[in-house]
Amino acid sequence: MEYKKHYSQMTKDEADYVLNAVRSNQKFKMHKHAIERMFQKNITIKAIAETVVKGSVIEVNNNRNDIRVLLTKRVGNERCCVVVGLKSREVITCYWNDATDDNRSIDMTRYTWNVNLKNVVKSTY
Repeated sequence: MEYKKHYSQMTKDEADYVLNAVRSNQKFKMHKHAIERMFQKNITIKAIAETVVKGSVIEVNNNRNDIRVLLTKRVGNERCCVVVGLKSREVITCYWNDATDDNRSIDMTRYTWNVNLKNVVKSTY
């Protein structure tokens, strides 16, 4: 079962800890799916790197024995969205989102992971 935690449910400490964990890994591998999406969606490696290095956390989930972090950063007129795996140390996928999307249509009932992410992230290393 997949559990998710939205950034609006995180403390500042949790979000900062997750970002530090993402950014402490300087050598993410590109998953095959992420490479395919780069070409399909015309996303540059520079946009992906900027999102990983300077982006914001949107959500964290436990998926397929990995802790996955969705990051976003405005690049030009769009938002680059990148999912990285903390255990796998991979960029899992990437896509563009409209820069004006305010996520008002998001279904918050999907975000039921009531954990301290600092403890979860610590256990991945």
